[in-house]
Amino acid sequence: MPIPAAALGFPGEAGAVEVLDSAAPEPVQDTYKFGFAASTGLFTDVHLIGGLTVRSERPLPLLDLEKTADTSRTYRPGDTVTYTYTATNTTGVPVTDLVIADDLVADVPCESTTLAPAGEPGDRITRTGVYTVTEEDGRHRSVTNTATVTGSNGTIDSATATVTITTEPGGTAPPPDTLTDPGASPLSTDRLTETGTPTAPIAIATALLILGAATVAWARIKHSKAE
Repeated sequence: MPIPAAALGFPGEAGAVEVLDSAAPEPVQDTYKFGFAASTGLFTDVHLIGGLTVRSERPLPLLDLEKTADTSRTYRPGDTVTYTYTATNTTGVPVTDLVIADDLVADVPCESTTLAPAGEPGDRITRTGVYTVTEEDGRHRSVTNTATVTGSNGTIDSATATVTITTEPGGTAPPPDTLTDPGASPLSTDRLTETGTPTAPIAIATALLILGAATVAWARIKHSKAE
């Protein structure tokens, strides 16, 4: 059961005077108002205390988590995303049993599971985790995932850290010189007209017609000379 204690400094007094030391009523409330009563003749006034500073004799540790990734590029199925996690102890007491949990990365390694008090060497660690983009991620055009860090056997945790990356579908586009008909033989584009008709057979047929016409004309000329 918590026991709130309050000490006040009064003008002319050497040091603070303890004015409250009592077990908190149950259930314990989130907030309290402190005051003191003084008798002024026939009336009893209650004076609220302003500018009160409250601190715990046993401060609880707090954690901060920063999560980053390369968000400047677009990822395709099969690409890997490297996430960087920086966990920091923000209070003056050590944090033990550190665990970083990500909703997409199965295991974020934490070789060191203890953070020193804030401001001391070892008050933060940086770790990485890798995620492979899936076909479904590509169709969704983006991936958003979250992470938290917990400590002291899960009794404390950080705020959620979120990162969003941009994705696109995978697959390879067909080469431009391949016909769309899967049953047709590939033809080079330099053998096709704008309408898609092969130009080589047309050129051959045209040459044959010209040759035939020339042959007929030559025969007629030769026949007329013979007469």
